[in-house]
Amino acid sequence: MQRILDRTNLFRALQQVTRNQGAPGLDGMTVEQLPDYLKQTWRDTRNKLLNNDYRPQPMVIPPFLTGVTSRTYAAINGGLPPLALCGRL
Repeated sequence: MQRILDRTNLFRALQQVTRNQGAPGLDGMTVEQLPDYLKQTWRDTRNKLLNNDYRPQPMVIPPFLTGVTSRTYAAINGGLPPLALCGRL
């Protein structure tokens, strides 16, 4: 866990996310909003991870997937397997 939470490793990951300029997630957070969010929440999140107290938010199913089977989801998702859809850290 220490290697995952290493500052250099995390900065590299943030740079990669920024370079990719992906679309907002289910929470609507943009790549531009992420650094400020992390500045506000990272210390607490890191401590929870290190102390094994971190509890992710419940899985969120977007409205367009309500009632969708894994087979039809695969068709919607270009034949890719279903992904875990989670809220913010």
